[in-house]
Amino acid sequence: AVETYADKYTAKLKSETKDEFVLHLVAKDGADAPYPQITMTVEKKRFLPKKFVYSDKKGSLLKTERRGAYRCDGNICIPSKVQMEDHRRPGHVTQLLNKKWKTNSGLSDSLFTKRTLLKGR
Repeated sequence: AVETYADKYTAKLKSETKDEFVLHLVAKDGADAPYPQITMTVEKKRFLPKKFVYSDKKGSLLKTERRGAYRCDGNICIPSKVQMEDHRRPGHVTQLLNKKWKTNSGLSDSLFTKRTLLKGR
């Protein structure tokens, strides 16, 4: 997973509507980016990502990820539905539905450091 897109990608505004930004991200030279190019659609009102189109260096379509039905608890928002379509395997779609979640449930932040998470492998 990408920690922040700015660490791995250079972004340019591709287009803009009243409700959305469309950004084109290109992997920075030498960055260990998971995809060479990403076209990202972002909801303007809450700055939440709605769609990611992942491409290879030549611009060939690899995958499309859609996020929707966001639910927010304060300033923490997560999509209730995430769908990933793999264009290299026609008809292959994976969908994740989040029916219930809780924030600040009393778990220590130290449980979620990189080091601790890697230990659990």
